[in-house]
Amino acid sequence: MEVVSIEKNTYREMMARFNVFVSQMKEMCQRNEPKKLGDWLDSDEVCEMLTISPRTLQSLRYKGILGYSQIQHRTYYKLDEVVELIKSNTVERDIEYVRRKANERVAKQKLNNSYDLFS
Repeated sequence: MEVVSIEKNTYREMMARFNVFVSQMKEMCQRNEPKKLGDWLDSDEVCEMLTISPRTLQSLRYKGILGYSQIQHRTYYKLDEVVELIKSNTVERDIEYVRRKANERVAKQKLNNSYDLFS
């Protein structure tokens, strides 16, 4: 293995030039990155996410419940607004209600299973 020694000033100059090179490369990479405007969804994605029809989505737009942007007959929605719509319409149930409904479902399944025995 060959060892090369250089003067301290030469090393500092090399490092300074290398740091300039690194800065230029970072700047070039940033220029080529796509601009981000946030996450947007098209109508099909929103319908699938909310499990609604396109007509229901149109009603949400016309009623002002869900904001949108339209570009050349294509409609886009902010993901944050769709998520907020879901959160704002979430109904919280108290635990007793949930237990009662679960017990009713279990009883109904047992009843259906007992009818299957006679079939």
